[in-house]
Amino acid sequence: MRGLTDMEALKLIIIEDEDTDFELMKRAILKEYGSATVLHFPDPLACLARLDEINPDAIIADYRMPRMDGLGLLDVLKREKKDIPVIMITAQGDVNVAVKAMKLGAWDYLVKSGEGFSMIPGILGKVVRERDLRNSLRESERLNRMLLDALPHPAMLIKRNRKIVGANPIAQEAGAKIGGCCWRDFSLWGCISEEHKRYLEEHPDGVSPHHIKCAFCLADEALAGNGPANDPEIKAFGRLWDMWWIPIDGETFLHYGVDITNRRISEERIRDLTRLLIRAQEGGRKKLAYDLHDTIGQDLSSLKIGIDTLLDDQPDELHLIQDRLRSLSDTLEQTIRTVRDLAYNLRPPTLDELGLARTIYQYCEEFSATHGIKVDFHSAGMDGVKLDLDTSITLYRLIQEGLNNVRKHADATRVCIKLVASYPRIILRIDDNGKGFEVSDGLVATLNKKCLGLRGMEERVALLDGEMHLESRPMQGTRIRIEVPYEA
Repeated sequence: MRGLTDMEALKLIIIEDEDTDFELMKRAILKEYGSATVLHFPDPLACLARLDEINPDAIIADYRMPRMDGLGLLDVLKREKKDIPVIMITAQGDVNVAVKAMKLGAWDYLVKSGEGFSMIPGILGKVVRERDLRNSLRESERLNRMLLDALPHPAMLIKRNRKIVGANPIAQEAGAKIGGCCWRDFSLWGCISEEHKRYLEEHPDGVSPHHIKCAFCLADEALAGNGPANDPEIKAFGRLWDMWWIPIDGETFLHYGVDITNRRISEERIRDLTRLLIRAQEGGRKKLAYDLHDTIGQDLSSLKIGIDTLLDDQPDELHLIQDRLRSLSDTLEQTIRTVRDLAYNLRPPTLDELGLARTIYQYCEEFSATHGIKVDFHSAGMDGVKLDLDTSITLYRLIQEGLNNVRKHADATRVCIKLVASYPRIILRIDDNGKGFEVSDGLVATLNKKCLGLRGMEERVALLDGEMHLESRPMQGTRIRIEVPYEA
């Protein structure tokens, strides 16, 4: 907004056929605004010929002039859409003339007199200030329009009173498709047209009352908190949207939505493919485990029996050969044990025979005996819970990976594992007393080392539509909490 001071020039036009009146008005203006430029024209037609060249801040025009009166000037300016403030002045006051002048867009109407001339500087100040304010608003509207049009998603500018004051072409096109109503009738807050109401009744996948309420609350939250508010997933008109409410000022906010339907479909397809891949992996592990146990394991066992009985009923003088065969038998026995462990780890048969909780208990016992790390396993509510294969094997693998991470990185002496079924979720906790780490640094290091431990656990949990939370501090151990849904 500009200020009217002597340091800032004001360009004025006075249309007056009486030189004396012109000088009186000019003197009053220059007394207040010494830097102003005051141009004189004897009639409106002479002024209109140079109007575009001069581009004045305001015009002071006498009502009665040769060739064209003041009302004629106002009419021309209105028809040519010249946004120039005009102050009408006349020798004799006439209410009818004043009303006509104001209807044609005059900013004020004065009667020629000493008092009237002295009022001109104050009126000019008000006129120019209001004009500058209007120009500022126009510039704001232009910038808002540029902002809206630049967004590649449906976007609207909305006032606190829920009135939509602007929308980009994408939003207007979307609104036009809804029951044939225009975008100004389209709102997420219930202030909608009858066409839109009928559309919602005919299309149950439209915006639900729940989402209308959510949108209302989030809009107020954005304005009250002077910060963006977001609902990452709203179903509206058969699509999924990431909705944003961003305050522009205390009374206006920008509302736009990003259509995430295709992204969600792609993500679900990736998840389905990943599930199929894991199932294929587990199927391959199961077959390999059976082959190791039933074929290779049996062959190795038969070979061991053959070695152990090879020298039965032979003379004692062959003791050196017997010692050698015993050594080979011991090595073969260790190989058999390794093959059986490998087969068990690939696919524990007890998972199908004894259930998830008992299988995990056995695994924890064997892990403690093998690695010298005390593992306390507790389960609750798991009796009678029948889980699908994907959930069972995933929970088993999560505990496997969690204990392997403890063994490799934690320097822990004790691990506590709790598995609780609390419908509709299964909660798994893995807590250790190891050296811990800063979580953010640990995740970066995990990626840098190309270690898929924690990241692999997160991905497995995500496949079950679950959540995983990690807490850790240096020298304070690590706590992992996993929640996955299940059907009763």
